[in-house]
Amino acid sequence: MFKTKAHNFAKTSQLYYNFTKDNLMWFNLLIGSVEPHIINQDNICCVNTALIMAIFAEQKGLLQRYFNSLLSPKTSKSTLEILENFSKVLTIWQRYYMSKTKDSYSLKYTTGLAFYYYQYMKDKVQVFVDENLKLLDPSKEINRVSSFIEI
Repeated sequence: MFKTKAHNFAKTSQLYYNFTKDNLMWFNLLIGSVEPHIINQDNICCVNTALIMAIFAEQKGLLQRYFNSLLSPKTSKSTLEILENFSKVLTIWQRYYMSKTKDSYSLKYTTGLAFYYYQYMKDKVQVFVDENLKLLDPSKEINRVSSFIEI
């Protein structure tokens, strides 16, 4: 998956070092901290950071462990609530970056990771979240956020 010069740079950076440690706690806190109805510039960065952590976890073969950690939250929120919120947040995240091309270039530039890695991981996380939402509550229809929230 990672064959670009930009990724080789990212692998040698402090960012890579910090996010390839075992950061399950931080991953869970970042995902659980963003609410879809109050997305702003500060907490969209939490989503970016969680996606970066997931990208590096996949490279190390730890992504399934990160995903499984979402199913047993250490917070007062239920697993269902965390997954529902994050599903909505990912939809907003995608709409934001698809409409703000300059911001997606900035994300690429500051991390050294091509934007398609973020999109790939967003899609992978979304599939995991959606599958587990169906398992946790089969009667529940997965509702995507229908309106774009301006940041």
